[in-house]
Amino acid sequence: MGKRTNRQMSARNRSTVGRYVVLVALAIVAAVFVVLALNRPIGEPSSAVTSLPPASMNGDGTPTPVPASTIAPLKVAFLGDSYMSGAATSAPEQRWTARLSAANGWAEINAGVGATGYATAGGEPNARPYAERTVDIVAAAPDVVIVSGGRFDYLGSSSVTTVSAAIVATFSELRAGLPQAKIIAISPLWGTSEPPTRLAEIGTEVRAAVEAAGGSYVDILQPLEARTHVLAADGVSPNDAGHAILLEAIRPSVESLVNATP
Repeated sequence: MGKRTNRQMSARNRSTVGRYVVLVALAIVAAVFVVLALNRPIGEPSSAVTSLPPASMNGDGTPTPVPASTIAPLKVAFLGDSYMSGAATSAPEQRWTARLSAANGWAEINAGVGATGYATAGGEPNARPYAERTVDIVAAAPDVVIVSGGRFDYLGSSSVTTVSAAIVATFSELRAGLPQAKIIAISPLWGTSEPPTRLAEIGTEVRAAVEAAGGSYVDILQPLEARTHVLAADGVSPNDAGHAILLEAIRPSVESLVNATP
C-alpha cells in the first residue's frame, strides 16, 4: 500500500514539473517576440506584410516632389476696336479683356486696334479691317475668339454692302482656320448717347454671320448709354470706369460660353 502511494505521488510530481517546463518555454518564446518587436525600428513593416510605397513617396520613403501642372492656360483672342484694346485705360491691365482673362486664368491675345471695324481700317499706321486681320488670329491658334465691333463701320466710309460682306468674311475665315475654336461675337457698342438705328442692323448681320459659322452671339445692349465719367477726353473710348462697366455686362455670358462643355 505504501509503495503504491509513493509511485502515484511521483507520477503527479513529474506531471506537474512537465507543465511548469511547458509554461516556462512558452514564456521564453513570448519574451523573445516582445524583445524583437521592441527592437524593430519604428515604421519598419512586418515581415508578414508586404506593402508598396504610396504614389507620393519614393522607394526609399522620401517624398516625391509634386510636378507643376502641365495643363496650358486657355488661349483667348480678342479681335476688335478701341473698346477691345483699352486705348484710353490707365494701364493695359485695366481693360475689360485683361481683367476677364486674369479672373479666369486665360492667356489673353489682344488684337484690338482703335477706329477699326469689320470693313474699316481706321487711321492708325498699318491698321487693317477685321476681315484682313483674321489671318493673324488664326496664326496665334487660340482656343477661343471673341469679336466686338461695328461702331466704326457705321462711322466709316464703307458701303452697307461692303460692311455686310466683311462681316460674313470675318467669321467664315475664322471658322475655316480654327475649326475647333469657340467663336463669340459681342453686339456692336456705342457710347453714352443713343445709338443710331444702323448699329442695330449691323448687330443683326453679325449675329447671322457668327451663328452660321457655328459660333455664339452675345447681346449686351448699350451698357454705357446715359452714363457719365465713363469715356476718355476723346468722347469715344471708355476709360477705366467704362471698362469696369463693360466687364460687368460681358462677363456672365462670355464666361458661360467659354467654360461650357462641348
